[in-house]
Amino acid sequence: MSGDTLQVKLPVPYLDSGNGAPLDIVPEGIIDWCFVSHLWVLEMGSDDGPVFAPCVVFFDNTWSKIGPIGPLETARQTCHRWAVIHDCTVQDMTRPRRQLMSQAEATVDIEPSELDAALPGDPWSYDERTNRFRLNLACLGVEIAGKITEDDQPIDQQVAALGPGLARVESIFRRCPVIQPHYIAPWMAKVRAAAVSWLTEMS
Repeated sequence: MSGDTLQVKLPVPYLDSGNGAPLDIVPEGIIDWCFVSHLWVLEMGSDDGPVFAPCVVFFDNTWSKIGPIGPLETARQTCHRWAVIHDCTVQDMTRPRRQLMSQAEATVDIEPSELDAALPGDPWSYDERTNRFRLNLACLGVEIAGKITEDDQPIDQQVAALGPGLARVESIFRRCPVIQPHYIAPWMAKVRAAAVSWLTEMS
């Protein structure tokens, strides 16, 4: 079969944005997959309860439906099938997420003034009961991880890149006379767990 014949039979991919896309379901063959960021399971409301649409999201943050609106599992199957075919990731915010740690587990009784250096970002939680700021270890881990995700690296390299940030925080903890030494290792374990969890979620 000649190339001219193939060009007649197959559509030429041209769609690089949700702007100007067909209002209904976008045919797979017209999408230029070089401009696709990821696939997305979109939750929508209806008179009979939530329904879901499989969508394609472009790099300009616009999106289009790639399948009919319907049950959750149908939308998931459509997205994951296209993800395999076109080597894309799927963002499925409908799946329940395991809570890494509770607020009580993450928050420790340290105030900003008790440390001799500033921690990354703003990892402090305000306690209205005591009228004080307290350190949130989960937030601290996310703040450290947030600086890593600025670099486009594989997840294993991102986790390895946490090392310097974690080491700096540990040194700040060790210089603080208020923190008892036996607290530092379990606190750092929580900080690292939160950082790795965030990197995994973002990847």
